[in-house]
Amino acid sequence: MKRVVIMSALAAALIALLLYSCSALWQPEASQGSYVSIGDKRISVYLASTTESQRQGLSGRTGLKDDEGMLFLFDADDTYGIWMKDMLFSIDILWLNSEGTVVHVVESAAPSSYPTAFKPPKPARYVLELPAGSVKRYNIEIGSTLGL
Repeated sequence: MKRVVIMSALAAALIALLLYSCSALWQPEASQGSYVSIGDKRISVYLASTTESQRQGLSGRTGLKDDEGMLFLFDADDTYGIWMKDMLFSIDILWLNSEGTVVHVVESAAPSSYPTAFKPPKPARYVLELPAGSVKRYNIEIGSTLGL
């Protein structure tokens, strides 16, 4: 009986370790039909709606295509900070209110800026991360409205 309990405990520990290891490699995938509209352009977005996916963000990825981004979905308005921990490329960061209006922008946030956290001066509901240069490419400014 004692041997069965020990083997069960070892099996449970091994499964937990395997699941934890796999979660470190997890990257959010673009949800089919998940887009943000910027003028007449549609940007395919990876969704970060859980604490874990928001913590991971784009860390460890090698880049984004010009028509890709990551959209952080929060339940309430706040001054959410974004940092560049384990980032491998620069991004533009946009904070949007619940109506999709841009309330703050940081252009070309570089990996070397870590551990600085970028925060908006006023609360926002969403954060959109795009490849560096997107703000200029799409003529985005504070007050622009994006289709969520």
